[in-house]
Amino acid sequence: MDVDLREKAVPVSEEAVRFHGELVELHRDAYLPELATSLTQVGRREEAVPVSERALRLRTGLVELNREAHLPDLAKSLNNHALLLAEMGRLEAAVSVAGQAVKLFGELAERNRDAYLYAFMRSLGVQGSALTRARRYGEAVAPLVRALSLGGDLPGHERDILGAVGTILHEGYRASPDEVDKAFESLTGFSIREWFPE
Repeated sequence: MDVDLREKAVPVSEEAVRFHGELVELHRDAYLPELATSLTQVGRREEAVPVSERALRLRTGLVELNREAHLPDLAKSLNNHALLLAEMGRLEAAVSVAGQAVKLFGELAERNRDAYLYAFMRSLGVQGSALTRARRYGEAVAPLVRALSLGGDLPGHERDILGAVGTILHEGYRASPDEVDKAFESLTGFSIREWFPE
């Protein structure tokens, strides 16, 4: 991004943080996740973590009251929290939270495939990325392969996610080719080396 554009973006992003902070004061249940996102976007990740954790607790409570209505919001918050934890280097925690998001989005996709397939695939990508960053390369293969296998069911304008998932898989392969190839072949019957030749 151009330096001038970045300098202009910072006060706008800081204003978004202030705005979402004011909204939280008025209606904390609804706007805590947006405040966490705004803090993350301006690089204030350490501040964002406890805000994101509070949002998770609130949304977990709402799911206990009305699972049908609030499950999508909880799944989204879990996915975003996993991304935040990974950015903070808390990789094992990120892996755990990402797994929870995958479980919930999988449930949602089973209920309404058209509405939640993309989000489910994205959560699988986040899980695969967290495992890869935690150097658990072989374990990362399963969610990534699952995401790729679902890609054919996406409409064309949503298939950009396949490139991102493929990139994560390639990163793991470059880091630990034998481990990733073994896991890939056990799942697909093919060697990953056919995809990523030396």
